[in-house]
This record gives sequence, structure tokens and C-alpha cells, in this order.
Amino acid sequence: MIAKSSNADIHIEGPKLIIDHDGGADDAMAIFMALIYEQYFNGPKVIGLTTTHGNVDETQSFYNSQRFLSIEAVTSH
Repeated sequence: MIAKSSNADIHIEGPKLIIDHDGGADDAMAIFMALIYEQYFNGPKVIGLTTTHGNVDETQSFYNSQRFLSIEAVTSH
């Protein structure tokens, strides 16, 4: 897969994962588990998150996604 960036083309080797979620707590756990599996067990590379309504409305789902990612960024360093 070739992912476009503002600076250059990036080639990502191996299996890739896009997670579609509705921003609920169960999805937060699934996202964290996927990121942990990727980091510590050579699991598929999480390359994207998509959001939709479900447990919460679409706007709240977006904000929850940002929270998930900010928590992951802090804990992965």
C-alpha cells in the first residue's frame, strides 16, 4: 500500500488495519488492543480510524477518537 503524505510517498509493509467504530467505550478498548498488538506482538499496522454514529452521535464519536489517540500517544512514549 502506498500512503500519500505531504512530503513523500510512504510504503507500509505487511498487514494493515482500518478500524471503523462508533466512539463507544467498547471501541476504545478494541483500538487500544489493536495498537498494543501492533506495537508488542508484530500485529497489523493500524493505518486509519473511521467514525460513525452508534453508541454516541457522529460528532461525539469524532471527539472520542481524538481522545483515544491522544491517550495512546502519551502512553506509547
